[in-house]
Amino acid sequence: MRRGILLINPGGPGNAGLLLPPQLAAAMPAEARDRYDLVGFDPRSVGRSAPITCGLTTEEQNYLLLPPQSFAADVDRQAGIAAKCARVNGPLLRFMTTRNTARDMDVIRGALGEPKLSYLGYSYGTYLGSVYTQMFGTHADRIVLDSVVNPDVVWRDLTRAMSPAVEVGLNRWAAWTAGRNEQYVVGTSGPAVRARFDRLIADGNRVSLPVDDMRLTGEHLRMIAFAVMYDDRLYPVLSDLIRVMVNGGRLQPAVRDYVAGALTPPPHDNAVAAQLAIICDDVKWTGDLDLYRRDKIRDGHRYPLYGATAATVKPCTFWPYRPIEPVTTIGPGNAAPGILLVQSELDTATPAAGAHRLHELLLNSRLVTLRNAQKHIVYLTYGNTCVDTTVTRYLVTGQLPAADVACTNTSTQSDLRQEAGDAGRSVN
Repeated sequence: MRRGILLINPGGPGNAGLLLPPQLAAAMPAEARDRYDLVGFDPRSVGRSAPITCGLTTEEQNYLLLPPQSFAADVDRQAGIAAKCARVNGPLLRFMTTRNTARDMDVIRGALGEPKLSYLGYSYGTYLGSVYTQMFGTHADRIVLDSVVNPDVVWRDLTRAMSPAVEVGLNRWAAWTAGRNEQYVVGTSGPAVRARFDRLIADGNRVSLPVDDMRLTGEHLRMIAFAVMYDDRLYPVLSDLIRVMVNGGRLQPAVRDYVAGALTPPPHDNAVAAQLAIICDDVKWTGDLDLYRRDKIRDGHRYPLYGATAATVKPCTFWPYRPIEPVTTIGPGNAAPGILLVQSELDTATPAAGAHRLHELLLNSRLVTLRNAQKHIVYLTYGNTCVDTTVTRYLVTGQLPAADVACTNTSTQSDLRQEAGDAGRSVN
């Protein structure tokens, strides 16, 4: 029996979603799929929705992972990106906001003649969903928010919150690799593997390192490691790469393809331009350069992989426009009938504290936690039966679980549980 429309957002911000329905339909159980018309859309400024550009070079597009350089160099680079975006787009940039995208969602609902919409939002899509239900809660039906953005910390402090989570994930990967030293031969303990990884980054920062028919810099290795931290099923990619960098030999074919793909520059800057427009227009970033300088030093010391680049200035620091509206207050007055939150315990991109905070703010929510898992975006992507069954049941029946749900990850070795806890204690 048809329920209505299920609008989907893949996150970003800046990711296109128009072509998501066929992908989701292939993964979604028929009992849920048959109840909805799956609707994808490209948010304003993205893809086929009047896409914007800032005319950024490949290097400039990588504004989140800056190379080791002086704070003055950070300022020059990020201020230049902001100036380019302003020069190319002008005042149009001011209207690329999460609140306006939420309004666009409600326009889609109305255009389709639907009294209500259901929604599945991943990553940034969770913040968009939070804002939508805060603004249009009476138009909301069944809402699923997977890999949750903490609305209290948009956007600079969310970026900084990733740094300790990435350290936990990287130490967890090192322990996993050490437990398979016969295969990878890079260290017999987590700390030994991590130390070798750190040395490789330092070596690559001085001179690029040969791997198969490629040469990798320290920044390349850091970029690949950062991506692997989004999904613990990708651990073998980083482990095999380190194996070859340390011992020689050839990469496994699938790993070689992954690495080559990671080094391929994007064809255009639309995703990055749209992302900058959203995060710079939603909220005013402080212009206190001394604060950024101090935070870069402190976080870089505490969280070596990502801390310095997460804490330093961003293009938003130099954004020429002030937000046209205040940040949306999430919680009181949210009229959605029910919201289901989904979160992996060790997510590096949207740390689990954000899900717990949004759960506190939304009295109409339940939280599904996947324990002992390091995965960004869980439902229909990780293969956990407990998570998938719980979310599907909610989409089918509209009934939230009677209480929060804790699911257990069975896809990794059980010895990771203690190692993850040790890693967490080592960086906090």
